[in-house]
Amino acid sequence: MPFIYEHNTDVKAPFSYQPGRDDGCQPKRRFRMIWMRSTAGILCMGIALALAAARDNTALEEGVARFQRGDFAGAAQALGRAARERPSDARVQTYLGMAYAAQGDYKSAEDPLRRACALNPAEDNACYFLGRTLYNLSRFEEALDAFETALRHASRPGRTRNGMALAWEALGRVRDAELCYQEAMRQGETRAQVDYGMFLYKMGRTAESVAVLRKAHAEPELARVMEAMAHQPALHAGAFKPSPVNFQESTLPMVLKNGATGSKYLPETMTGGVAIFDYNNDGWPDIYVVNGATLPSGKKTDPSFWNRLFRNNGDGTFTDVTEAAGVAGHGYAMGVAAGDFDNDGFVDLFVAGVGSNTLFRNKGDGTFEDVTDRAGLGGNHGWSVSAGWFDYDRDGRLDLFVVRYVVWDPSTEIYCGERKPGYRSYCHPTISRCRTCCITIRAMAHSGTSRANRGSRPTRARGWAWLSEITTETGFRMCLCPTSAPRACHGPAGARACLTSTTTDSKTSSRPTAT
Repeated sequence: MPFIYEHNTDVKAPFSYQPGRDDGCQPKRRFRMIWMRSTAGILCMGIALALAAARDNTALEEGVARFQRGDFAGAAQALGRAARERPSDARVQTYLGMAYAAQGDYKSAEDPLRRACALNPAEDNACYFLGRTLYNLSRFEEALDAFETALRHASRPGRTRNGMALAWEALGRVRDAELCYQEAMRQGETRAQVDYGMFLYKMGRTAESVAVLRKAHAEPELARVMEAMAHQPALHAGAFKPSPVNFQESTLPMVLKNGATGSKYLPETMTGGVAIFDYNNDGWPDIYVVNGATLPSGKKTDPSFWNRLFRNNGDGTFTDVTEAAGVAGHGYAMGVAAGDFDNDGFVDLFVAGVGSNTLFRNKGDGTFEDVTDRAGLGGNHGWSVSAGWFDYDRDGRLDLFVVRYVVWDPSTEIYCGERKPGYRSYCHPTISRCRTCCITIRAMAHSGTSRANRGSRPTRARGWAWLSEITTETGFRMCLCPTSAPRACHGPAGARACLTSTTTDSKTSSRPTAT
């Protein structure tokens, strides 16, 4: 019920409270108690919010202080805490991205910088450093978009112009690059003079390059240019005759075996893919060669059929480390693709073959482990001939493109050639059944969650990933020429028809992550 206050004119003495007396003052006391409790609650909530804000500010201040001291890893940790509490703070996101970029971790830097640029394009450094990050990821067109956004809000337009010049140069747009360099220098960007001097040197305009670098007092870059010029052969008025390049032959202790027995099995016509990569990160490229197997079993029955890994000794010689590294492989191998699929800094190997493929994970200690089944790549995938790693959805994880050949079964292979001893020949591949010959394998999140929504990006693309076939989703699908029309795929029109053909075995499949 509402509070009622009465005024009694007959009361002469000063008011004094008596217990049990109902004179209208009891409701007033209750009201005061309620008001005091509400005020206390509001004060407590304000104090809690202030303490939380203080913690956030402490994390931000710690991150900024560490960044300014050059402790970029510590800065990233502190700023990561601040970003989790204040995901909509463009300044926090900018510093977090800059901390990652300062460590050279551009993939991790992209997400917070992109968020900061979207939250507040006018935030100093947000869009500019997003452009520099995308440039370092070799995504030059996107870098230009970020620089253009930064330019509309830039407090230092010369710096942004210089970033655009670098992107134009990387895209081969020489004239656009030079104009941006010159505009950046007019706007007072000192670094633009150094970059422009190196640009002129790469364009063969050495005299101009030296003049610009001297004016910029860029001693290290000037020394590099002068040293390179000293080693260049003198140019005469006549025709320039380049020095001959001499190669020295060096053999590897390996014999490539296709398993031929005279039965003319189709896989015998191709094998021996090669990957040149630095498996032990010593700065010297190593060589991995895949090998065949016995046919028709498709098994490596003895070491002569092993795939071979040759370590570069750094002196022009190589050492066979196949057995120690654990990459002898199995089955009839065709091709190999090298790439760091788990982003741990060590290059891994995917081996394509007849009937099965193999994924070797580089453990970083000079050895590899077979993770084919754990990565969801086990089973019979037909006849795979080659593959390539690339980041098709730009999520920071390498995806896998596998090229397959025809359907081959030794038990049903037909006889081609004349029916007399020694006259059997290899059959033309169009005789084999047509099938989808390309599949796309996408790296999925470590948690096993499907990445169907391309709008969401992981903050860090590190750690284990499982793989899922998405051939139909991407549209990367091809077919071989059908036997009834062996010329149907010849020429541009036939190729277009082949690429858009719908084949019955082009199904989307997925495999769960291994535990």
